[in-house]
Amino acid sequence: MAEPIRNPKPFRNQELDRPEEHFDGEIEAVVTSSVTAVGGVPAGVPPSMLDETPRGKVVEWKQTAGQKLEETLEQTKEHAAEVLDEAKQRTSEALDEAGERISDAYRETARRARNLTHRARMRARYYADEYPLHVIAGAAAVGFAVGVLLRIWRSNRYE
Repeated sequence: MAEPIRNPKPFRNQELDRPEEHFDGEIEAVVTSSVTAVGGVPAGVPPSMLDETPRGKVVEWKQTAGQKLEETLEQTKEHAAEVLDEAKQRTSEALDEAGERISDAYRETARRARNLTHRARMRARYYADEYPLHVIAGAAAVGFAVGVLLRIWRSNRYE
């Protein structure tokens, strides 16, 4: 049988109870290999980065970030202007189309009203020509009914 591991190596983010029992001299080896003896500069840093001052590098990054920000802002402004123009155009087209529909509906309604008025006049003329006594009797009946209603209304109004 295989022997169980008594002290497994922990994960990097795991807390340690006693660091010395988990690392057998590995920490010193990592620290000494990653830092050079001169000036404490990490071993993997290229010489071109050592020539520039940190302040100069920060200023360069700041300028680059500012330029990218300005470019992005300009692109966003252009895109917003394009979207706004497109929305204005669509709104204008929709408004024109709605105006045309309303105009057509108005014309159709006016035509129908003229047609119905014409038909009613023609029918009234027909009945007046063909049945004159009936028309006179109908007008008298309507006049009598209106008179009765006015009399009732006046009598109830002043009580």
